[in-house]
Amino acid sequence: MRNGVKVTAWPITITSNVTVIFGSNLILTANNQYFILNGSNIIIDGLYNNVIVENVVNFPGLINGTFVATISATIKNFGIISTGTTTLQSNRAWIVYFNYNTATITLSNCYSTGNMTNNYTAGIIYANGPSGTIYCNNCYSIGDMNGQYSAGIMSGGFVCYATNCYSTGNMNGQYSGGIMSGIGGGAGSATNCYSTGNMTSNCGGIYGPGSSGNAINCHSSGSIASASGGIYGYSGRGNATGCYSTGTNSGDFQGGGIYAYGCSGNATNCYVAGVNTNSNDIASTNGYTGIIKNCYSLTRYYP
Repeated sequence: MRNGVKVTAWPITITSNVTVIFGSNLILTANNQYFILNGSNIIIDGLYNNVIVENVVNFPGLINGTFVATISATIKNFGIISTGTTTLQSNRAWIVYFNYNTATITLSNCYSTGNMTNNYTAGIIYANGPSGTIYCNNCYSIGDMNGQYSAGIMSGGFVCYATNCYSTGNMNGQYSGGIMSGIGGGAGSATNCYSTGNMTSNCGGIYGPGSSGNAINCHSSGSIASASGGIYGYSGRGNATGCYSTGTNSGDFQGGGIYAYGCSGNATNCYVAGVNTNSNDIASTNGYTGIIKNCYSLTRYYP
């Protein structure tokens, strides 16, 4: 690490009731350079400095959890900038990774720029385990989601509440989500979130396939491919309120402007403004269950 306090041994373990502040940009050049959270009431504040990862193959994420019973942390005010040949390891995220922990994590004003090439990756946090809650506020990612089961913000099995978050990368890997990925990580809600990336088949603009959670005032603008949904990917579960999509729905009857096929949930005050080349508009005509109320598309109004 350069441009900061000299560290002679990585990784660095942070214990309970400790606050870490970045006094300047951090430059990381090896995949053993990361922090380990080992306790509760931890704060990591970047003070709006950046973490620059230079030519690190299989970067494991800046912050990792341990196998202690409970972890709680507030992480805020910095971005991860990927440069050169840097790649993100599978089952990881650029900023935070947890697995098999009970954790409560709050992330605010964080971002990442790197692509997610491997499977099960995320722009902000990958969190999976017996129980836990993630709060993401004002976070974003701009990298493409090239691996399967990837997400712009959060991937994994914890409950996540995302507010004012967005992603701009294309969803080139199947089963991906613009905000949350499709492996159960969608429980919770997404509020005032959006994605702009185009979707390959079996993706969702906000929630990837199989995710559950409500969407409030969310939208997507990327094109919608087969079996993808502007808000929910296939078999997604949750209510959409005040949501919309504007991307062209060029997929088959399994795609939808709000819900893809097999989804369940109610759509209220939603609209679809993209050109639809099939008979589906708000929801796929294949296996959707729910109530559509006060919604419209270019060709239909639902009172």
